[in-house]
Amino acid sequence: MIPRILNGKYVSTNSPDQTTCRNLAFPAGIFDAVAVSIWEEDISELLRFFDALRQHGVLDLRDYVGRHPEFVVQASKMVRIVNVNEATLELYEARSKEEFLGSLDKVFTPESYRAFGEVLSALFDGNKSVILEATNRTLSGKTIDVIINFSIPTGETSFGNMLVSIIDNTERKRVEKELQSREELYRTISSVTSDYVFKCSRKDGEPLRIQWLAGAVEAITGYSESEVLAMGSLLSIVHPGDAKSVGARLSATKLGDRSTAKYRIISKSGSIKWINEYYHCAEGRMAGELVFYGAAQDITLQEELHAQFLRKQRLDSLGVLAGGIAHDFNNILTGVMGNISLAQVYTRDLHKRKRALQNAENATELAAGLARQLLTFARGGQPLRGNVPVHKLVNEVLSFSLMGSAVKGSIRIKDTVRSIEGDEGQLNQALTNLIINAAQAMSAGGSICIQADTVTVEAVNRYALKPGQYVKIAVTDCGCGIPAHNLDRIFDPFFSTKAGGTGLGLTTVHSIVSRHGGSVEVNSTVGEGTTFTLYLPASECIL
Repeated sequence: MIPRILNGKYVSTNSPDQTTCRNLAFPAGIFDAVAVSIWEEDISELLRFFDALRQHGVLDLRDYVGRHPEFVVQASKMVRIVNVNEATLELYEARSKEEFLGSLDKVFTPESYRAFGEVLSALFDGNKSVILEATNRTLSGKTIDVIINFSIPTGETSFGNMLVSIIDNTERKRVEKELQSREELYRTISSVTSDYVFKCSRKDGEPLRIQWLAGAVEAITGYSESEVLAMGSLLSIVHPGDAKSVGARLSATKLGDRSTAKYRIISKSGSIKWINEYYHCAEGRMAGELVFYGAAQDITLQEELHAQFLRKQRLDSLGVLAGGIAHDFNNILTGVMGNISLAQVYTRDLHKRKRALQNAENATELAAGLARQLLTFARGGQPLRGNVPVHKLVNEVLSFSLMGSAVKGSIRIKDTVRSIEGDEGQLNQALTNLIINAAQAMSAGGSICIQADTVTVEAVNRYALKPGQYVKIAVTDCGCGIPAHNLDRIFDPFFSTKAGGTGLGLTTVHSIVSRHGGSVEVNSTVGEGTTFTLYLPASECIL
């Protein structure tokens, strides 16, 4: 027969002195002097009920409570508060000990009973100490958050009283809720922007670790939030060229600092992204802990447009200089060539000077050709626009440029590709320069593939192009590739890595494509090859 509870009181069938009930002894003055709230509770009636339950075969109190949920409230009435210290009266806003002693009901909230159920199960299982968080109410009705430590004196085997210490946790809970609210706000804002937000922390000399992040994390880095959290830090994907400066900046950050930085990362796909990051450093909860709240924005497009703008400015300035030099140089060469021609007329065919004059004339022709290339780069003339069929242009240029070469060419052009709106002669020259440049990168032989298609360029794009339809032509070789430190200079006049190269071939390509209102970009991997991609305005014709 399960023991009975009547009006919250256990009705025992055994003698009431089965369990010894006594007050715990405290050194004089210590109990009231302690700044932490301490209660002494008489739990003898509860313990007798536990014994009765065991005698009736109850071994799992959690299971019993699950079948008899009303037991928790009834059990709370078996416990009596028999003594409290002054700190308890202050915390619970009681005027005297007499007002506070007795039933637990006066300080329990509905949530308190859930926590009390955990205490009951722990005591039933033989635990002598239980620590948990709960809510209570003061005698004035105010709800407080508390940390409760239920403790049975060490060494006691026959007992009826228990000590309970209470720590006011209200302020810490308030701060936690405020921080959670802020974090949720960060997450909500970031979910509707193209940025991502984050919280990192660092304690003493330990490495910086991510606590949480939200927003466009995967869109920017290629890694999911869970993958980044598993890494522990985004420092592992910072570009090697920026890793040292980023690490030094973070290490030097002090409490209250605000910082903005621009650096590169390597995304999951291997592409390089530019990041603009801003954060502020706040104090953490633990001693010596610093917390970093911040946000990061993908500025790759802006950086690419800025780089193109700087390149155009540099090329324009060089073009003005080159044009002036080439014009004067060409005038001088005209006089030199005229006099050489006259000298040849006045010299007999077999005269030894005839050969020397012929060599001088040939060299002057080469110099004049160089001057013409400089003038093409400098001003070149506006394209005489017409419909240029892509199939015809690419076939003619490829077959002519690779004639007698060990390099093989292949063409992949979609049938739906549109014609180019441009100057056929200038476009022929630009493609010829690209193909010859690619062939020279494969002196031992190789292959060049030219692909073409029509693409739509949106209003916002990394090419600084007007929106609309463009013909995209990609020239790919399997040559030696271009080192990364040279990629920003390949379109500069006179820059060449080839022995005997003039350094004007790619410069002329850039000049022609720019005058057509197009764009040219390059991607290269050393030892694998290079791809030059042209974007040229498309006409309405499909040829």
